[in-house]
Amino acid sequence: MALGTFTPTQDNGIRDDSPTTNFSTDDNYDVGEYNAGVLIRRVLAQFDISSIPGGQIINAGTLRVSHQASDFSDNVRQMQVYRVRRVWGDTTSTWNIYSTGNNWQTAGATGADDIDTTGIGSVTIVQTQGAGWINVTLTTSAVSDWYTGAFANNGVLLRMDTELNDMHRWDSRENLGTLKPELVVDYSAAAAGAPLDLTSKYW
Repeated sequence: MALGTFTPTQDNGIRDDSPTTNFSTDDNYDVGEYNAGVLIRRVLAQFDISSIPGGQIINAGTLRVSHQASDFSDNVRQMQVYRVRRVWGDTTSTWNIYSTGNNWQTAGATGADDIDTTGIGSVTIVQTQGAGWINVTLTTSAVSDWYTGAFANNGVLLRMDTELNDMHRWDSRENLGTLKPELVVDYSAAAAGAPLDLTSKYW
């Protein structure tokens, strides 16, 4: 059994109040909504797991994000994680587009052609959340599909289940310390085939 820890190859915060602005160089991103439904924030992040050796079984996947304890929330919320279906650009994606000249099906990256309709993980965030790591357990089969290539690894979208009056701030990959987001993958070698029974009457 082995653990692989991967930091984002790209990440970007998208905002409905700045729908044509790219924020990929920011050292923190927000998820949720800041004030009365008009300042919605979501995050795109992608992790390259291609360095996991071939012939492995994926046992578990965990997304880890570092909470900055900025107090922008009054309610308990669920942060949802969705697989992204679009090949988005780190320095070109915005609320309106996933790459130069290409619109999201639904602005904010929530159309059926933009993300899976069902999330692959969620976590409860309380209104008094302190600074520190938040772990989101991901659906093992979803991570395995990235590994095998059954589903293109275009990363994930983070959004709150209710985007009203509650927002949380996370460190991004531009953080100069050790607080970058992480995808931790637990994997192990596939079991070898059972040995031949040389005592069989058919031998």
